[in-house]
Formats: sequence, structure tokens, C-alpha cells
Amino acid sequence: MSELLLFVLEHEQFRRARLPSLYSDFRNLKITNPNGFYANIAAWTAVLSEACKAGKLPGEDKLVLNSNEQLVSAVQTRDWGRPLALGAVVAEAVYSKDFYPLDAFMSQQASIYQWSYAGTALNWGLERIGLRGPPAGRGVMSGKFVVVKNVEDRAKEVTRIMASRSSLTERIFTADLFATELAPDLSATDLRVLLRHLSRDSAACAYDGFTVKFKAPTETAPEEITETDNTIAHLKSLLKSLTARVDTLSADIVTCTARAQAAAAQSNRPVALAALKSRKTAEAALHHQIKALGQVEEVMTSIQTAAGNIELVRILERSSKVLSGLNREIGGVERVDEIMEGLRQETDNVEEVNRVLAEAGTEVDEAEVEDELEALMKETEEKEHADKVKEQLQEIPFVSEMERKLSATLESLKLDADKPAEEEEKKKEEVHAS
Repeated sequence: MSELLLFVLEHEQFRRARLPSLYSDFRNLKITNPNGFYANIAAWTAVLSEACKAGKLPGEDKLVLNSNEQLVSAVQTRDWGRPLALGAVVAEAVYSKDFYPLDAFMSQQASIYQWSYAGTALNWGLERIGLRGPPAGRGVMSGKFVVVKNVEDRAKEVTRIMASRSSLTERIFTADLFATELAPDLSATDLRVLLRHLSRDSAACAYDGFTVKFKAPTETAPEEITETDNTIAHLKSLLKSLTARVDTLSADIVTCTARAQAAAAQSNRPVALAALKSRKTAEAALHHQIKALGQVEEVMTSIQTAAGNIELVRILERSSKVLSGLNREIGGVERVDEIMEGLRQETDNVEEVNRVLAEAGTEVDEAEVEDELEALMKETEEKEHADKVKEQLQEIPFVSEMERKLSATLESLKLDADKPAEEEEKKKEEVHAS
């Protein structure tokens, strides 16, 4: 069982119960059972796209599907044979723009997302009269096709990485350097497709066939590639090659030293001398390469500093324009003075109104208020003094007893005074009765 077939049979949409339908010639379902037809198309399109992205298809491409007899044979099974409608699958995927013919993708100037009314009307008319759509026969639709979803996913990954790189030198590459740093697993064909998509469809970078220049995080579209950009790309490529050369020479020196030591231990003088000479040559070359590397790094640092200064000047220029616009809206110092003077006048008017309203209220006689306060305080003091004297008298037993007896005597006198009046009243009632 091929690696691709194993991938297909393990896919969630290729359950065993669906395999007979998926491997059959289901093209007639487009008329008798459209839902079943498009379900099978979607399943095959998904599994082929994912298998391509995972590197399971024949060949080394991950963004381009090579539709041919080799592909059909790779998914052939013992139980259900060859997929008889695979040609229809590719044709429908091309029609729905899930797959894109490679040659057309690379040569097209306009974005693949650009909508054309005339093209849409033409496609609809051709399909209605039967001149557009899946092939009539069972044959495979041979050719190379760009898997659009795979390209979009890889482009999003690249733009996410580049979003954090703001300096000019970090955003410029040669095509080879771009492949090494950002797409080491892609084939040459995949690389061309990805760069075409990034520059034309995503507008994430500018690409002239040699230099790749990504737009800055603050830019809406990439700037055109200049001679300065090409120079930076060359310097970055040179810097990488010099670094690799230094690493290689360092490893050669270690190897020559080990070989010389081993030969000396075996008393093999000629081999030891040859190894030492090779080491001397490598050391001289290493010294030269390190010196050149230092010079290139110094130039790159200067360029990066200058590029940073340019960006700073641009920011300052934009800031100056913003401040100028704001100052125009304010109207200058004279308008601010007018506004402040008007504000002071209105504040004075408010204070004047408050003063007039306060004067219009009921006037209070301050002397009368003072007299009432004095009387209230005096009354309070007298009450407090009386309460205090009463408390002191209650604390003396003799005074309390005298107060009790005096109260009893007064009560008795009151009763005696009331008796003659009661007797006189009684006599009057008797006389009146007789």
C-alpha cells in the first residue's frame, strides 16, 4: 500500500461505507443526485489538497498537484480499483478555483481574486451550453495545478513571521535567501508559486525575479524595488555565504589538526606534514574570510542605521504634518486668546448673576439673631444649673426627708381647706330639697 493510499483511507471523509461511491464513476450523480455528486467532489478535493500539503503525493511539490496516471495508480485499491471519476474531481476543482492551472497562475497579471463580470457571464454561458465543466470521458485531466488553499496557508505563515520585522534590511531577501530562511521545505516550483502569490495576490511583497522586498508593518502596499534594495539583498546573500565559509574552514582546521595528530602518533611524517600544511592554508583562508565578514557586517550595520534614520525622518515628517493640520484646526494663538477672553467674560457674567440672585433674597437682621442666640444659651445654662442643684439635694438624706414631710403637710392642709366648702355645699343641697 502506497503512502498516499494509506493517507487517503485514514482521512475522515473516506469512511469505508463511502469508498464504493467515491471510487465509482459518479459523474452521472451531477444530474440524478447533485448533493451526492458534490459531496464526493469535496471529499476528493480535500484529501488531495491535504495530501499535497503533507508531501504525500508523488513528487516533491507541496503547493502544486501533478495530475497524471501516476497519481491515479497511487490511490488504486485492491477492493475498489482505480478512482474512475478523478478527472471530474480535478475539473470541478479547477472550475471552482480550488485548483489553478500552473501555467495560467504564473502568467496571469491580475490577482486570482479579482472578479470579472464578463468572465463570470462567459463561464455561465459556456456551462449552460455544455462547453464548460468536467470532461465527458473517464480520462485523467493531466497537468500541474496550484492548490490555492495550500498556497494561502503558507503565505499567511510567511506574512505572520514578517509582521515582526520592521527594519529595511530585515525585510529584503534574495530569492535563494528567502527559500533558505522562510521556505526551506518547498521545491523550486513551490517557491515560484509562493512568491508569485505573495507579490500579486496578497500584496505582501515586491518581487522582481531576484530581490524580495516585504512591505513595512505601517505600509498598506509594498514599495517598488530600488537599486539600494538590490544592493542590500546582495550584501545579505554575501554575508550568509561568508558565514557558511567561515564555519566550513573552522571545521576543516579541526579535521586537519586531528589528522596531523593521528599521523604523528603513528610516526607517519609525510601525512602529518600534509595535514599541517592543509591546516595552515585553511587558517590563512579563515583569517581572510573573517576579515571580509567583518567588513560586510560593518557595512550592513551602517546601512541598517541609515535605514532607521530614514524611517525616523519619515515619521517626524508625518508627525509635523499632523501637528500642522491640528494647528490649522485650532486657528493659531490669536484664536486661542479670543476663546480664553470669551471664557473669562462668560465666567464673570455667571458670577455677576449669582451675586444679583444672592442680593435679591430675604435680608436677615444679624442683631436679632445674636439676641436669640444669647437667650437660648442663657435658658440652657439655667436649666442645667437647676438640674444640677436638684441632683445635689437628692444626694442629702435629711433634705430628702424634709421634702417628703413638707409634701405630706401640704397635702393635709389642702384636704382640710376643702372640707368646709364641701359641708357648706351639702347644707345648701338639703335646704333646697326641703
